[in-house]
Amino acid sequence: MAVLAWVVLSGLLHGGYAHAYKDILFLVDGSPELYHPLNPDEHYPPDDIFFEITGVLEIVTGYYIAFFTYRLIRDRQQSDRPPSAQERATLAR
Repeated sequence: MAVLAWVVLSGLLHGGYAHAYKDILFLVDGSPELYHPLNPDEHYPPDDIFFEITGVLEIVTGYYIAFFTYRLIRDRQQSDRPPSAQERATLAR
């Protein structure tokens, strides 16, 4: 649940929609009507570059959390399986 919260809520929704989508929409001179229906209380156009950059970086954080969680689960599943005949022979040497 914690991973889903960080990846989905923080990374995709907050970083992706509330920052990246808004910034891209602003940079391509998009209409505020494309942004306000889903988030009417958010300031548009963006007015603080540091706030927007750190917000977009939440996508990167979400990616790394998803990636390392995947690797952790994969490695744990591999360590739980019994060793193959080749691995047993290598260990016996």
